[in-house]
Amino acid sequence: GKDNLGSPSFLFLYGLQKHKANNSDTLEQNATFTHYVVFPGSKGHFPSFEAVKITHSYRSNVEDLKMYYKKDLYKYYTWRAHDKDTSLGSFKQLGSQGISLPYFESTYKDYYNAAASIKFYNFTPVENPNSLLNLSSGLSQYYDIIYSLYSNTSLYMRKKYLKQLMGLTPPKELYQFLAKTGSCELISGLFLELAKLSNPVLLNEAENTLVDSSNWAGESYMDGLKRCASIYIDSFKQREAKIEELQQTYHEMDLHLGFLNGEEIPEDKWLGAMAYRKYSLQGKFNDYYYEYNYEQRKSIKIKYPMRYKKSLYTDGFSLNIVNFKNTIQEAEIYDLRDVIGRVAYFLDAPRLVYYFIGRGEGKPLKYFRRQLKRLINSYFIEDSQKSMLAIKSLLLSYTENDYICKFNGNYQFNYFIKHYLFYSLNINSRRVNEFLNRNGRYEFMPEIWDKNFGFVVEIASMAKIDVISKAMYHILISPTNQEKLSALPLEKLIMLSDSKYGPVCELAGGLIIDKLRSENDYDVDIIFKLLKSNNPEIQNLAQAYFSKINLSPINLSRLIFMGDEYAGLALRGIEKLNASEYLGFLYAIIENAENSEFAPDIPNRVNILSDSQKQQLFSCLIKGLNSKNTLGLIENMIFLFPLDEIKSFLAGTEISQGAGSLLSSILLSVKNSQIPNDSIIIDILEKGTPNILKALVEIISQNPGQLKSRFASLLILMESDVHSLNELSKQAFDSLDNENKKRLHSIILDSPVEKVYGFAIAKLEEIYKNEHIPKEFLIQMIEHPSPDVKNFITEKINALISDLGGGDSPLFIYYAKSILFLPNRLSAGKSRVYEALPSFVKINPDKRGEIESMLLNIGGSNIILDSERALVALAKIRKEAV
Repeated sequence: GKDNLGSPSFLFLYGLQKHKANNSDTLEQNATFTHYVVFPGSKGHFPSFEAVKITHSYRSNVEDLKMYYKKDLYKYYTWRAHDKDTSLGSFKQLGSQGISLPYFESTYKDYYNAAASIKFYNFTPVENPNSLLNLSSGLSQYYDIIYSLYSNTSLYMRKKYLKQLMGLTPPKELYQFLAKTGSCELISGLFLELAKLSNPVLLNEAENTLVDSSNWAGESYMDGLKRCASIYIDSFKQREAKIEELQQTYHEMDLHLGFLNGEEIPEDKWLGAMAYRKYSLQGKFNDYYYEYNYEQRKSIKIKYPMRYKKSLYTDGFSLNIVNFKNTIQEAEIYDLRDVIGRVAYFLDAPRLVYYFIGRGEGKPLKYFRRQLKRLINSYFIEDSQKSMLAIKSLLLSYTENDYICKFNGNYQFNYFIKHYLFYSLNINSRRVNEFLNRNGRYEFMPEIWDKNFGFVVEIASMAKIDVISKAMYHILISPTNQEKLSALPLEKLIMLSDSKYGPVCELAGGLIIDKLRSENDYDVDIIFKLLKSNNPEIQNLAQAYFSKINLSPINLSRLIFMGDEYAGLALRGIEKLNASEYLGFLYAIIENAENSEFAPDIPNRVNILSDSQKQQLFSCLIKGLNSKNTLGLIENMIFLFPLDEIKSFLAGTEISQGAGSLLSSILLSVKNSQIPNDSIIIDILEKGTPNILKALVEIISQNPGQLKSRFASLLILMESDVHSLNELSKQAFDSLDNENKKRLHSIILDSPVEKVYGFAIAKLEEIYKNEHIPKEFLIQMIEHPSPDVKNFITEKINALISDLGGGDSPLFIYYAKSILFLPNRLSAGKSRVYEALPSFVKINPDKRGEIESMLLNIGGSNIILDSERALVALAKIRKEAV
């Protein structure tokens, strides 16, 4: 309904639903409502849902019911008010009879009919909620969801309805409606959800929120709203900076005690779980303690000395809850799943857990844990592989001092370990460490772990506590994963053999030894890693095979496939090769590439080869264009040569258009000194490697004249993300004659890419400096999807209309007709023209006939709004004339 000022408001009814006389477990059908409270909105916004409690004031009659905000109450055996005058005055009785209705069956209409005859304090109910929402015809299809979103008191359900509404891809008008009428919580949630989706639809509204001083809600609500607006704005304007800042500071959320009894704790003396538990029980995480003063004969309240080093998350004494919450929301928005996992660990480790418990603030701890659990659970459902990024970050963070229990090493009280690793385990005893005593799989959504077996191997290898390693061990040896385990490469098995959990080490060691004894050939990388193994038997086998490896051209070719960490070793060997050996090295690389998907960077020493060796190598490379396995390597080796040499080698060489795909296409272009066709250019821009892209740039820069008649090609190059191609296309544009410039200009002006239409706008005055902008251009710019283009032409037209043509009456009439004859568009712009016409005719009486004829023509149209405005303008002109 509405309050006395017409603001949207909520009426809440309170009463009793008694048990049936003959059955104390069954409720009566009807509930009798005896009290009500009104929460009014403000300035068109719906009110927030307040946390309230009905109780009786201290030492008063129990029947004297009053309502308080929960923040104004404290619980000492029962709920008590800090100050009885803080009760809500809008909480009132409904009269002697009250309202009686079937609680589970009544509809909104039933409640309205029952309440319509009652005169409420500062409230008038509405029969149809839409009369209060006042949705436009374009938004009426969303009524049901909006009604549920605005009226449901559950925060979880409001989030659900909001996501459901946004999933329907509604128009901007709906988002603006929500921002204009929603409560603080709704608009805050809307900003955060839009930030997650990178949707800038309400950026202007968010910026206005930051400077809004109207305070239409309570101070704390407005602070929260502005905080969410800032997060939304930053997700667009400072995204990279905020991510970097968050990555650098989020570890400070884990509140390690920095001082104890006023003395600094050395950083290498971090306290263990038992110490935090002890200090929590002693109340040392409270803000104050009491000490009896014998002189004053009373207890004195004393503030605890500083506990923490000051940071974004603490003033040295307590946790900054707002910044803590802010970081979680930003990590979710920026999709930093490793950060999410790490923060979940912070909330499951002794520092924060005992901080909250020691202060009697269990609710914030539960809130943050549930929030992160829901978020990580959603990752499991939406993207199993990415969910493991959060889980890996979470599980690899636990240390031997992170148990939340008085029993050393017992992790049964750790919230996230229990949920994700022992989800289906029923614990019979809190004293016995059942996580370590039980065998089998109990993890949350086992099918996701099986699907991401590689993450299981990593976690089993690097986990710091046995509870986590053991859970991974049972996944590894599960019958469903036997084939995956057997197929693990040596490097993965070596990683597993470094696990701190004995059974995992034994499992990996046995598999490694079996592989070493059954194979005769090894990569250099594997041998080096085996030498670092902690298993003596593995070390001995690796040393036996290591002596067989030397740095011949063939072995160098194998070494170069091992990755960047061996690049220095490979380079030192390659620098010692003569021309024949270097050629043999390159041939060996081509041969070995058949068995590798890795296309390494080749140290370039082709300058030491003779011309005949170069031609021989190049012919070999051209033959390899038909091999998909070696195509990346072939490309890298071809472009060891400069483009001029490649062109000379290609003379007389046949290249099939289909062979080698983009590589073959670019080689044909090099050979023929011909810029590729548009489809190939698009493919290169979308899928081309740096080598191919660089070759394309060179070809275009060497043959700019070929682009003069290829307007589509120039548009593609202008819209590309390659700066050098953008510049080449602009140079080609500038080289065109004026007629072709106009033709190309009309094409690029229609581009949706900002830098392209921005260039077109910049060139507009240059091209049409002595001419009118064609009418087609005006329409084209008015209908452009970019607000920049629309704003440019709108400002230009508005300025000229406001200035009545600036003495150029034909130009004024040209613009006026262009605007007025556009059907169903630019209503505001048309209004300006109609308003300006009488003044224009007054200054230019010789144009009166032409203007009146135009207005009569429009006045006879079937577009009512245009017809009315035209006739009104005509009447003003004739009145002025009289």
